[in-house]
Amino acid sequence: MNKINKHIEIVRSEKIGSGGMSRSTSDKVFEVLSSAYESVSVSIVTDELGLEALVLKKPDLVFLGSSKIRLATEDNTEFSYIWLSEYLEQHGINYTGSGKLAMEINNDKEMAKFAIVSAGLPTSAYFTALPGEHELEQNLGLDFPLFIKPISSGGSKGINKDSVVHNSDSFNSKVQAIFEEFGTKSLVESYLTGREYSVALLGNGRSLKAMPIELLTQKNSRGDRILCSTVKKEDTEQVVAVTNEALKKRLVKLAKQIFMVLGARDYGRVDFRMDAAGKIHFLEANLAPGLGGGYFTRACSLNGGTEYADTILVIARLGLGHTDLVGSAVSI
Repeated sequence: MNKINKHIEIVRSEKIGSGGMSRSTSDKVFEVLSSAYESVSVSIVTDELGLEALVLKKPDLVFLGSSKIRLATEDNTEFSYIWLSEYLEQHGINYTGSGKLAMEINNDKEMAKFAIVSAGLPTSAYFTALPGEHELEQNLGLDFPLFIKPISSGGSKGINKDSVVHNSDSFNSKVQAIFEEFGTKSLVESYLTGREYSVALLGNGRSLKAMPIELLTQKNSRGDRILCSTVKKEDTEQVVAVTNEALKKRLVKLAKQIFMVLGARDYGRVDFRMDAAGKIHFLEANLAPGLGGGYFTRACSLNGGTEYADTILVIARLGLGHTDLVGSAVSI
C-alpha cells in the first residue's frame, strides 16, 4: 500500500500538570500512523522553545496528546498555561481534537453544566461549594443525598465512597477534602441512582458517529454504585454494549446534541447517568479521551467493530481535513 505523503507530529508532554498521552499510547499511535503516512514522529513539548521547534518543522498535522502546557515561574509560585490548539492555530497548523474554547468548557464542570442547562438539555440540579460557604443544611438548596466531586479534575480523581453524602457533616467533610487536595471548589449535584453510560463520538457535521456503552460497577461498602478512581484503577467495572435500540437512540441523540453545544470536533466522550425514574442526565464530557484502550476506544470497538487502528486513522483524517471542513461533512 502506498503511504500518504503527509508529515504528522505526535505531540505530548511529560511535564507534571500538563496531562495527556502516555509514552505507551504515543508508541501505539505512532505505529498506526506510520503504517499509513510517509513521515511520522513524536515531539515531547514542555516549554515555549519546544513549541517554536515544532512550528519550524511545518507538519501537515499535529496529533495532540496534550491539550496544554503548564509554565511556572522560577520560584514555582505561579503558573500559566499555553493551549496547544490556540498556538497551532496562530501558526496555521492543523491539529486533532477540539479547540481552546471547547476545551476550556470541558475542563470546568460548572461551565459545562451551565452550557447544557442553557441549551435545555437534561442534567441534574447542581451548585458549587467552598469550605464554610454553606454552613446550614437549609442553605444547600437541594435535598440529600448529594454527589460531590472536584470542579476541574478528570479521570474520577477525587471521587470515592465519600462522594455520596447524606447529611451536613459528610457534606462539609467532602468539600473540605476536595479543597485540601485539589485547591478548588466542589461541584455538588443531586445524586442519580440509575444506570451509567458513556458515549464515544467520532466525526464532524453530518458524519458524526455516536457509540454508546454501559458501565456496570459493583456496590461499594456503603451500597452505592459509583465509578470512582479505585474502580477505574483496578479495572473492576464491566463495559458492555447497549442493546436496547430505543435507549441507544436516546443516548446517541443526546450525545450528539451535547457534542455540538460544547463546540467539540473530531472525537470525544460524553457521560450520562439515569435517575430513579429512568431519565437520562448529562454528567460530564471528555473532549480529549485517552487513546490507549479506555472507554473511548472500547466504545468504538463494541459498536460496529471499529478497531483501534481504524479509529486512530479516522482521527488523523479528520484533523487533516479541517481546512475543507467549513460547511461540509468529512467523509469517514
